[in-house]
Parts: sequence; structure tokens; C-alpha cells
Amino acid sequence: MRIAASILLVLMVIGLSACRIGPTASDRPLDEQALTSEVQEQEQEPTNVVLTIDGEGVAPSAIAVPRGPVHIEIHNKAQQSRTFTLTGEAIDEQQASISAGQSYILEIILPPGIYEFTVTGGGETMRGVITANIPNSI
Repeated sequence: MRIAASILLVLMVIGLSACRIGPTASDRPLDEQALTSEVQEQEQEPTNVVLTIDGEGVAPSAIAVPRGPVHIEIHNKAQQSRTFTLTGEAIDEQQASISAGQSYILEIILPPGIYEFTVTGGGETMRGVITANIPNSI
């Protein structure tokens, strides 16, 4: 009876160890996981955001987007040139001068975080924020 129980135990251990085939995500080094995430962000479709600058200010002034590629389309409907500046810890400062009546598209990959934008010109400074968070498709 002991021999049968021992054989059964050995067969169970072999059977359980055979259930796992190949490495899992947790077996990969952290750097490889980060690289995979970066590649997925670059391959995902960009989120399109439209900002409008006019004599009243900039709208919208608060935006939430998934992390990853973002196309920010800025329309300057004001009577004067404006300078758009985007800053945040995870990116290099991005700046564009936009003439009156013109548009500009800023293409950027945003890691998770909070980014501030300012629009200056005509003696005014307008501010807003863009919050990038985890993508919807996890």
C-alpha cells in the first residue's frame, strides 16, 4: 500500500510540474517587461486631443488621456501669436510658436503622469493640465 501511495504521489508531482510550460511574465527580468510595455505604447494608436486658443483662453484646460502616443492639435483662433509649452517630469519640454489663425500638431509619447501646459502671448498666460494614466486596454 505504501508503494502505491508513493507512486501516486510521484505521478501527481510530475503531473503538476508538467502543467507549466515555458516562462511566465513574472519570470522575465523587470527591464524586459519595461521594454515590452514601451514597445506596446509605441505601437498603440495615438490619442487625439484638440485645444483651441481664443481671446477668452484655452479650452479645454484639463485633459485626461491614456499613457502612450498623443497627438495634440492646437488651433490658435486668437488675434495674436501664442506660444504653447508642455512640461512634465517624464518628458523634455515641448514648445511651439503658433501664429494667429494657424494650427500646430504636437506628437508625443506620454508616460503616466501629470503634465502642465502654458499658453503665452498678448500679455496673457493661460494654464492647463494633461493627465496621462494607464491605457484602457490592459
